[in-house]
Amino acid sequence: YGRGTSQAAFVAVVAAAADYTSTLITNASSVAGAFVTNALNNLRAAACQARRTTAFSLSTAFADISLDTTDLEKVPTIIDHLAGTPDRISFVVAGTYEVHYHFDINAPDPTDTAEIQSRVTVNDVAAALAGSEGQSTTFDDTSIDGDQMTTQISVTFSRDFAAADFITLQALKVNVGGTPVVSLRAGSIVMSAKRIT
Repeated sequence: YGRGTSQAAFVAVVAAAADYTSTLITNASSVAGAFVTNALNNLRAAACQARRTTAFSLSTAFADISLDTTDLEKVPTIIDHLAGTPDRISFVVAGTYEVHYHFDINAPDPTDTAEIQSRVTVNDVAAALAGSEGQSTTFDDTSIDGDQMTTQISVTFSRDFAAADFITLQALKVNVGGTPVVSLRAGSIVMSAKRIT
């Protein structure tokens, strides 16, 4: 009796460009885009800047500042503004974001002095985000040159946000001397956010 031998033939498989379609590949990413290059481009461009076009009078309690103009909004699927809530900048995608806000303060009435405090809150919780607080004192300067002094507050901080978190800019005045009438100047109230990781 003869014995037969069989030997399996091994052939190297080389993938070609047309072998696989995007439906056959899982692209799991929290940043929009089917490819890594798309995701990186969207990450770099995920930024939003909002501004208020009218003056905002300060009270002695923290109040939300409505930002009625969107100057810049790249990739709103990551950072969104003015979706029916102009006092908020919303984070659609979780990540680390850099937040910045700035405003000019009109001086109070002569002989009055006010301390201005500002902060950013998240999800309408009545507490300042760490690093978001600003403070300035504005006062009348007629005793020196006949002009009223104006001051500015400018704050930048970074923080991790979860998906669906939103931030709100707030400010108040503290009556240090007299009963000052203080407002933030129209067009100078700006808040922006950009994703950094």
